[in-house]
Amino acid sequence: MKYHNSKSKIINRGYTLLFAVLTASLVLGVAAFIANMARKQFILSSTTRDSLMAFNNADSAMSCIDASWDGATSTAESVQCNNSPAQGQDLRFNYTMDVPSGFSTNNDVSTVSALLSFGNDGRGCATFQIWKGPTTEDPPTEKTVIETRGYNMCTATGPSTSVRTVERAIRLTQTQL
Repeated sequence: MKYHNSKSKIINRGYTLLFAVLTASLVLGVAAFIANMARKQFILSSTTRDSLMAFNNADSAMSCIDASWDGATSTAESVQCNNSPAQGQDLRFNYTMDVPSGFSTNNDVSTVSALLSFGNDGRGCATFQIWKGPTTEDPPTEKTVIETRGYNMCTATGPSTSVRTVERAIRLTQTQL
């Protein structure tokens, strides 16, 4: 009679082990799901923060240009932001900004481009380019186009080349009749 009793103990132990493995698998699956969702939320919030920082830098550069650009001068140093002038280096060769539509390709169009830095922490800069000249439209008009590009990560010479660098641009067009 003891023989039959020991068989049922072995079967009960098997069910207990199966139940423990299934419970552990379920808990591990739920934990993996929660960790994956948290990782995705972190990536989304980081991307949103970086995008907002880049847009705010482009908007700040546009505000600095609006406040200090008089249109008569053609030097980048005339643009002041927080009492510091823009770096007057010509960025057209490093950061290509497409010529806006309506401008002729001859030398009648004057361009200015430079870098604005918003602090020494490497977390904010913007490039800007200003085009001014006659248009190819009929009748020809005088047009000024200001384009700013804000970045979330910067080096001393311009935008960072990191894969996490985000760029946002704002373009303002003024036509004089």
